[in-house]
Amino acid sequence: MPIQGKEIKFLLDSSASVSWLSMHHVDVSKVNLAKEKTTLHMWNGYTETSLGTTCMKVFNPKTGQSLAVYVEIVPQKLKPVLGCTAAQQLIVITMETGNYERIAKIGQGVPEDKSEASWTI
Repeated sequence: MPIQGKEIKFLLDSSASVSWLSMHHVDVSKVNLAKEKTTLHMWNGYTETSLGTTCMKVFNPKTGQSLAVYVEIVPQKLKPVLGCTAAQQLIVITMETGNYERIAKIGQGVPEDKSEASWTI
């Protein structure tokens, strides 16, 4: 996907709640960077603190759709990740709800009333 005139290949992460991009892939001086830092926690225990958040226009050339996506800018040279919500909105991935099973919310036992349960794969 093109970002600031450069073609950037994003990893699609259906479990990521945010999107991120390394400062090595973008000219930070040309983006409006909100300085509120976020600590990103990876599945393998690795953590990374962002430099801040910016809103970037992301374009899907296959569908012709563009979207404003909030992106965490990270200092390390990590592979760019497009989070689940952004990937779904750009129609890059589709979550099929037929493959889900209802379970209890984290930290709770199985509820008597199944309407209190949340969805997970």
